[in-house]
Amino acid sequence: MSDSKRLSTIVSTLRIPKKDFAIALGVSQSQFSKMLSGQNSITAESIARIVKQYDVDPNWLLGLTGDDDTVLFRKSSVSDQEAERLRREAEDATRKLFQKVEENAGLYKTISELQAEKINQLKNN
Repeated sequence: MSDSKRLSTIVSTLRIPKKDFAIALGVSQSQFSKMLSGQNSITAESIARIVKQYDVDPNWLLGLTGDDDTVLFRKSSVSDQEAERLRREAEDATRKLFQKVEENAGLYKTISELQAEKINQLKNN
């Protein structure tokens, strides 16, 4: 396991400018360059920031799982069944919203027609 290799993999996978990544870790660009080159080890604080900010699996980052070339992200705490239920609810809410828009479209048309009629009446008087 190579800390520097995994760090490089994160940076390239997420396409984050090195300068921005250094800022996110709270280190200077020089310190970050040394981490990438393997001259400096990644601190526990930096590991915690990477995990929290970029949702990287801490076990992968520590070299306990996976390979150096593929970033593993933490799994969502939402189960597949819960995600499917939420998707169905969102679809249902969207469908109801469009129904309301269609219902109100006729109302808006009626109001617009009444306003035009009233304007014409006022013009003719």
